[in-house]
Amino acid sequence: MHRTKCTAVIKSVLAPHFREELREDIGESPYSLYLDETTDISVNKLLCICVKYRSVKHRKFVSTYLGLVELLDCNANGISDAVVAFLREYGLDIKNLVGIATDGASVMVGKNHSVFTLLKELQPSLQLIRCLCSSLDIVAMQLLPSNLEYMIRETYNWFAHSAKRQGDYKAVYETLNDGGCPLKFISPSSTR
Repeated sequence: MHRTKCTAVIKSVLAPHFREELREDIGESPYSLYLDETTDISVNKLLCICVKYRSVKHRKFVSTYLGLVELLDCNANGISDAVVAFLREYGLDIKNLVGIATDGASVMVGKNHSVFTLLKELQPSLQLIRCLCSSLDIVAMQLLPSNLEYMIRETYNWFAHSAKRQGDYKAVYETLNDGGCPLKFISPSSTR
């Protein structure tokens, strides 16, 4: 099958089937949404929506991808309208929405006018779960010296590409730690 035909089969046959199967599995169960904004390669703003719910079919909690929505406005009104429209189109009742999980951006979780406050007007018992990684990253950036990340990254770079330096490190480590195996340097992740 060529790319064009394969794309048509996925969009016209497979996607509707699996979408309906997922909607039926969620049914009238309470569910939570994971929301995250991103920008694609063509600089379009998108909102990724994932869902967590108790599956009757699988008899366990399931987290899965629900959809990707192109955002016209990236303010609280635009994002919350996109979420509500997406849920309506998907056939999910907003009254069964019990929580949203998102990063700590003010447009998403602000106290006065945010996606959370707008959705809470529609569903008063809605709970907010902030991303722990985002919160820890903000705290670390505010409290730790700015040159600490540079020092950690350069320490890895100093040892990673030199067998002689790794040998010297091993000798010092074994001397200080009664012959124990030295810990390996791992590259710091560029993400949180």
